[in-house]
Amino acid sequence: HGYHIDILRNDNRAAIDTGLNM
Repeated sequence: HGYHIDILRNDNRAAIDTGLNM
């Protein structure tokens, strides 16, 4: 998921949370 990495650059917590949801 490309946008997953993009979110990580903005907020690691958001990226991790999104990864769990996906």
